[in-house]
Amino acid sequence: MNKKADYVICSIPDHVNVTCPYCEWEDDYDWDEIYSKMGSGLYYGNCGSVECEYCKQEIQLGECEYD
Repeated sequence: MNKKADYVICSIPDHVNVTCPYCEWEDDYDWDEIYSKMGSGLYYGNCGSVECEYCKQEIQLGECEYD
């Protein structure tokens, strides 16, 4: 019988998708730009904030989810 191995498809982060809790505007933020401000904490969540492009409110980033 052949043995099988589990595997992981590795991807490079490109952007962060955020829905504003104030106005419900959904926007993408450039990964490199956000990572340069927040560092590796971005992988774990609760690491900083971004400004909503639409209503200009400061959005505190909560839990992180991978897609």
